[in-house]
Amino acid sequence: MKSDSIKKVVLGSAALAAAGPLAMPARAATDAVPIEAIILAPVQITQTQSLNFGSLTEAGAGGTATVDNTGAITPGAGITSIGGTIQAGGFTLKAT
Repeated sequence: MKSDSIKKVVLGSAALAAAGPLAMPARAATDAVPIEAIILAPVQITQTQSLNFGSLTEAGAGGTATVDNTGAITPGAGITSIGGTIQAGGFTLKAT
C-alpha cells in the first residue's frame, strides 16, 4: 500500500514537472529594442548578420540575456537558454 502511494506521488510530480513549460504564455519571436548612440558624423549602418538569441524561458520576473561576438549566450537571473540557433549580430558602419 505504501509503495503504491509513493508511486502515485512520484508519477503525479513528474506529470506536473513535464506540464510546467506547456503552461507558460507564448512570447513574440521578435521585439524592438531601444538603443542610444551619439553620432559625431553621419554614418550608414548596414546589418550583415541577424542577432538570434535561440529559445529562452523566463521565470516570471523578466531578465536579460547577452550574446557575445563569438555567438556564446549568457542568460541572466531568471532566464534559461533552452537551445535553438544562437548567433551574434553583425553590422557595418560606413561614413556618408
